[in-house]
Amino acid sequence: MNISCYIPRQHAAKGNTTVSASEAGGGQGALAGAFWRRTLVAIGALLALAVGLPTAASDLNSSEPGAGTNRNGAEQGEVVIGILGDSLSAGYGLKPKQSWPDLLAERLKGHPYHAKIINASVSGATTDAGLQMQQGLLRQQPDIVIIELGANDGLQGKPLPLIAQNLATLITNAQSAGARVLLLGVRIPPNLGRRYTEPFFTQYQTLATQHQVALVPFFLEGVAGDASLMQADGLHPNAAAQAKILGNVWPALEPLLADAHAQSAAQAIPHKSPPAAAGSKPLAGQTAAQ
Repeated sequence: MNISCYIPRQHAAKGNTTVSASEAGGGQGALAGAFWRRTLVAIGALLALAVGLPTAASDLNSSEPGAGTNRNGAEQGEVVIGILGDSLSAGYGLKPKQSWPDLLAERLKGHPYHAKIINASVSGATTDAGLQMQQGLLRQQPDIVIIELGANDGLQGKPLPLIAQNLATLITNAQSAGARVLLLGVRIPPNLGRRYTEPFFTQYQTLATQHQVALVPFFLEGVAGDASLMQADGLHPNAAAQAKILGNVWPALEPLLADAHAQSAAQAIPHKSPPAAAGSKPLAGQTAAQ
């Protein structure tokens, strides 16, 4: 079982960078060296074209999947799961390998699924940010997209129609890319007032029904409000809560995973057309054998 898990963390702030004189292009020697390097590269490219070798602009960078790979570059039979979320899925305040996406990767090792997890979650992300983040994720052509966004919008008191519109766009973008969607619902603290918090919560069920996608109504069920499972800020689950969060997500995710795995495995099996019966006529658009 090969499980590949790619989970980016928060980027550290960039410090000062020291650049050498040659890297900065200073000095006549650096300029001369750059000139000859460009000259040699140009000569090499011309020779490659002359003899039909692959060039960097063509064969080597071809986007076509190679033998033994799916449309998304994954191994045959491997399912790609993309997670698009905020700090609740990015592992905020946790050590590496403690977040529920990490635990999901571990769980998959005990199941007959080949899976690769791409966690594109970023702490502080809103649904507006999610629309930008999603573009890069969908270029990886995931089979399943888990959407866990909206909490930061709610905490900022953004208009509910805007949040719902953004979530709907995230869903339809994923569906248009051929991915199955799992929507994770969230609640926000009641101090914003029930006239805001209640419709905020119910929008997830409404969207799931409208777009016919899988839903976890409240993926922090049994975690939020339990001080023993929350970090000191009272907003982010601690390490002890992550297994429970995965337990909330798994029942809705497993059917999607099984379906995607079956489809991926079927695509990996070459299909041969049965031999034509003697005297059979060609189908419309086909030419009879001469």
